[in-house]
Amino acid sequence: MSQIIQTQKGKKKSSFIEFLKKECVLVIAVTLAILSSFISIPKLSYIDFKVLILLFNLMVVVTAFKELKVLDSIAIGLLKKCNTYTSISLALVFITFISSMIVTNDVALITFVPLSIVIARKANINVLKIEAKIFIIHNRINKVYAVDYIIERFNIKKLITSGDTEVDREFTSRGITILPKHSSFKHEKSIITEKSKIHATEEILDYIEEIIV
Repeated sequence: MSQIIQTQKGKKKSSFIEFLKKECVLVIAVTLAILSSFISIPKLSYIDFKVLILLFNLMVVVTAFKELKVLDSIAIGLLKKCNTYTSISLALVFITFISSMIVTNDVALITFVPLSIVIARKANINVLKIEAKIFIIHNRINKVYAVDYIIERFNIKKLITSGDTEVDREFTSRGITILPKHSSFKHEKSIITEKSKIHATEEILDYIEEIIV
């Protein structure tokens, strides 16, 4: 019974440590916020509820537009005028650029990110959402073409690849693959680091040095 309790405690401890490593920015921010509260006592007046309510209302409106297919109508209208991937990209950039002059960046972000996703899906463009980043990639664009060209052009016999997002999945299947622990995909014979995020960089370099030597 005592061994089971110790095992459970060990699992909780390891999961807590993993959480600290994964959410280090959040932990640091919360720690600094707590420490700063001892210097200056936080007050309710510090929170601008008016701005928060306005942003919440904007998110509700955008969600309603999405449910009512208003964004789909805008996307279809834009795609009728823009026939190429380049023209679609330029249109989105131009619209966001102009709107950012009128509204704040966060408002433009909340408004145009859902529209960009809808347009990408209508245009059969891959949209990969990874944490806070959004990749809009045309189906014809693939890193594996560049990797295959380099292999053939320079007659490479030993190739080492690494990546962590879905856009890296196909080209990392070539040669020896080293993937960080946080990678969104895995290959059958790939080497996986014990560390994640930026801490995996040195481990990857050590693996490369071992393979080369």
